[in-house]
Amino acid sequence: MVALPRMLNALVAASASWPWFHATNCDIHDKVSSLVLPPNQSTLAIPANVSLSFVGLGFGVQNYTCTPDNNFTNVGAVAELIDVSCLAGSSIFPALPDLIYNAWNDDSNDSIQSIIDDLHQKNPPEVLAQHFFVPFGSGISPKWDFTSSGKFEGQEDAFVLAKVQGSVPAPTDPSKDVAWVELVNVQGAAADFVFRTDTRGGQPPSSCTGSQNISVKYVSYYYEAGEKIKMLSLDGFEGSALTAEAMHKFPAEFERIANKYGMVEYIFDDDGKTLIGLAAPEDVLEAADQEELDRLAGGGSGLESIQRPLTSGGLCQVATGQLARIVSEWQRMKLDPGYLHDLVVHRANTASEQLDSGGGDDSGSLTVERMLATPRYVAMQVRYLSHNTCLEISSWSVLLEYFRDIRTLDDKYGRYGRLKERVPLMCQVKVLLDQMQYKMYRQFSRFVALLPEWRPYVRVVKRHADYAGSALEFDFGGRPEIIRLIQEQGTLKGAFARMLAVGTQPGMKIDERILYDVSKIMSAASEDEKHALGPEFLSAWGDLEQISAIIILLGTDGEDPNREPHDARYLSHAQNCKLSQDIIDASLIEKPIKSISSLKSEATLKKIFAEMDRVSLKKAKKLLEAVLAYAPIVPTWTHKPPDIVSPPPAPPDTEVPPPQPTDEPPLPTPERPKKPKKDRPQYVPTREPCSVPVYVVPNIPEAPAEPAKAKTPKVKTRGTPVSKKAPGPDTTTEIPPTRTVYCLGKNEFETVNRLLVTGHTIDWVDFEKLMVALEFSVIPSSGSARTFRPPAWAKTTLFCVHRPHGSQVDPGLVHYLGKRLKGQYGWTIEWFSDERPQRVAAGSSFSD
Repeated sequence: MVALPRMLNALVAASASWPWFHATNCDIHDKVSSLVLPPNQSTLAIPANVSLSFVGLGFGVQNYTCTPDNNFTNVGAVAELIDVSCLAGSSIFPALPDLIYNAWNDDSNDSIQSIIDDLHQKNPPEVLAQHFFVPFGSGISPKWDFTSSGKFEGQEDAFVLAKVQGSVPAPTDPSKDVAWVELVNVQGAAADFVFRTDTRGGQPPSSCTGSQNISVKYVSYYYEAGEKIKMLSLDGFEGSALTAEAMHKFPAEFERIANKYGMVEYIFDDDGKTLIGLAAPEDVLEAADQEELDRLAGGGSGLESIQRPLTSGGLCQVATGQLARIVSEWQRMKLDPGYLHDLVVHRANTASEQLDSGGGDDSGSLTVERMLATPRYVAMQVRYLSHNTCLEISSWSVLLEYFRDIRTLDDKYGRYGRLKERVPLMCQVKVLLDQMQYKMYRQFSRFVALLPEWRPYVRVVKRHADYAGSALEFDFGGRPEIIRLIQEQGTLKGAFARMLAVGTQPGMKIDERILYDVSKIMSAASEDEKHALGPEFLSAWGDLEQISAIIILLGTDGEDPNREPHDARYLSHAQNCKLSQDIIDASLIEKPIKSISSLKSEATLKKIFAEMDRVSLKKAKKLLEAVLAYAPIVPTWTHKPPDIVSPPPAPPDTEVPPPQPTDEPPLPTPERPKKPKKDRPQYVPTREPCSVPVYVVPNIPEAPAEPAKAKTPKVKTRGTPVSKKAPGPDTTTEIPPTRTVYCLGKNEFETVNRLLVTGHTIDWVDFEKLMVALEFSVIPSSGSARTFRPPAWAKTTLFCVHRPHGSQVDPGLVHYLGKRLKGQYGWTIEWFSDERPQRVAAGSSFSD
């Protein structure tokens, strides 16, 4: 065979500029903008709220027969579709039809049917579908058959039988290229609409004689939109005959569960082979959420490791944790002089102003020492850090509101029950996250540019006034070694070269393939390679990878943020962010700042933020935090249920109380198998702020009242355990206290006391030991980031923090950690004890 290698080689050559990704198996629900229809016509139109499922590059023949009038008439077509979904929207995408048509036209000795047969035997992943015509009604109709492709193999309804809804002449050359067509589904479940666009060839000669039949080669794009088939099974049954069996046996239940959750769970009989029912996959989704949240918190596992989108409840957890993190950072900036000082020093050490302009700029590069000794530079960095932190607080606050609204829709109507309302909300979410991702992408690109091996290729195009940074350009012209690096696979240098090369394009939208490329190689990098990059570099990459993972975890329902107007909430957020920037810019903070060392003074810090509040009251009539309009973080923590110890056997003459009824749910009956439901995880309660922390305490019967005691100094006890009685005689059995108390070892109690009370220095290892003693799990991660997963019974959010570079935790960071634990979980020192559980005589009890 000649045609098959030539065709596939042409496709590979067409994507040579993107050698680090595959063209198949991409989710393109949000790539509707890649379907470009001819202007100045209304015959072809993209339906509202439709999403793309695939883009196939078809090559084949248009078949014609000669009519008695000596004209050719179309009698069908035969074509093979190659999956090029991942290429949609790329720079090479518009050129593919010409490249493939030229290769197909040169292979004049091979029929399309022989190529299809050969591909069917080899079954490469690039094959998407086959296109042909079949008898239907009184004539023939076009069909696209997906049943032989890997994604839909074995699904009988994975096809589209369609009829023409509209047709316009090819805008290229109508005499040579067949028309562009919109078709609508008549039968099948692979898509609702099909668009044939970007046609090349396929037109017959203008006349014929006799009964001449001909086949004319052509190439075109086929866009399949509005996919009706859903991959809705679990445990490796995707696309299998089991899905078809479930839809046949339980059609109504399958549709109800699938529409609500996007997947179903199967119930089999004892032999494990016979399908006897379906269940809502709530437990599976909860476990999947937890797995993805752990992976997100740990970082360093690569974007390719993400398995499935989060539920709206999982997204609420993400936003709650991120908001708690950034709010606590803002509070630490205001309260911890050493922290703000270190942030400014860090920015100076990674500032683009260090780079030599290389273009005759007589200002030259600035040294770190020179910048930090300049009060104006220090003040501008304080402004920059303050504004960026405020912007992130407002963004995550608004995102949390959107996620809560989406969760309300999902809880009431199901995951797919109100897409017309869900999609606009998710569009606003994606716009906000894209903005955050772009900022982190630029920051990470700057870190790459500052690496010693890349500095020779970086040129300062412009230095912005007033220490506002520099515009950089990556000058790869005339450097053959860069071309070699761009083609180098599996190395950090190659990945960074491709990223910097793409980053030089003006008006570039971040290409997720670049991020996947860097993520994959960073995940596989050795510890020595990561160590050479430095902790600041790894932290910058970790931030970018995390926000990119969150965007992937959103999933997609065909949202196109570019076509959705901003809603009132988004516009209010944008207005508040602009106002906060104006407030910070107008604040006269230079006066208390003499140099970088001034930031180590607590008095200087108070003056800086007092000035911001003064300007905010003048401009907005409220404090800066109120301008940001973020809801206060409500502490959430469910106390661990105590281990109830069985009472001793009753004496023979003691009346045994009757057994108490239980609240256990009944077991499912064989006739209607159902899966017992698990308690849903507890998230942050409501959008309205609470005036007091909300705690959940185990429901333990109250003990008998004791006689009144002498008055003591008043101590806050809301949500805290009460004091314990002295232990009884030694003939005892353990009975839990009436309120939760966490009994710790001596060292752990001293650590929690320093965190919540004294603020004295601690060792980082002791902090980790404390968290482990309270049943937190330490999730491995890269760089200085540390994530602690709370125990399941606490039903609360992850605790994320950056550990210090050394082992010692200074008082500023101790104060910060303690404030975080109080604000996020509501911890107070009264919850903890360094004593063993009390032992009291049998029959005795504790009381309040």
